[in-house]
Amino acid sequence: HYQSKLQGIDFNAEEGKAQLEHMEKDILEQMINSEIVEKETKDFDLSVSKVEINDEYSKIVKANGGEEKVEEILRDYYKWSVKEFKEKIKLYLLTQKLQEKVASDDAINQKQKEKVEDVLAQLEKGKDFKKLAGKYSEDQTNAANGGYLGLISKGQKDDSALDEAVFSLKKGKISGVVKIKNGYAIFKLDSIKGKKRAARYILIKYKDFTEWMDEQKNEAKIYRYIAQ
Repeated sequence: HYQSKLQGIDFNAEEGKAQLEHMEKDILEQMINSEIVEKETKDFDLSVSKVEINDEYSKIVKANGGEEKVEEILRDYYKWSVKEFKEKIKLYLLTQKLQEKVASDDAINQKQKEKVEDVLAQLEKGKDFKKLAGKYSEDQTNAANGGYLGLISKGQKDDSALDEAVFSLKKGKISGVVKIKNGYAIFKLDSIKGKKRAARYILIKYKDFTEWMDEQKNEAKIYRYIAQ
């Protein structure tokens, strides 16, 4: 991949030197990220099986014109063998699992959990749901509208925890704290219309994965040395 980028660059020119330095930093950052992912997935006892890797590889092959075409792209553009590419797939899958772990771990998301619990306490004291949604909800697409989700049917949001919370509520009632795909949520049911529900929610998003990764780098005291 980087070999193809290096072609045609004049490293004696200032622009070429700047491009080379940028690529060196990019490569180093990728290496650091890989080390952090491998360390943290080991600490969390997360792993990826050969079956998972091969399944993902098969999806890529199917989406890109067959195995021969994929091998050609890997060889000619990235200078990778299939074995090397599968190592990249393994890292990708491990990163996905780590992202899911960071999102689901209450200890990692302690501040976020405390924030949503504080909002729930205010609601239980009788504070207005719409006003609190406008003030606290981190879903900017509907916070200004009092957290209105619209008229939804089961499966529409592709989140089983959201469905369970919304469709178990009675009209006018408020849920407790619910862990959904992208954060901690509190729901309120406005009305029932046949099989659909008109609902509102207040969302406090899980910790940003990039921010969490940066914290791990800082804790690991990783230093970046680039040759001058």
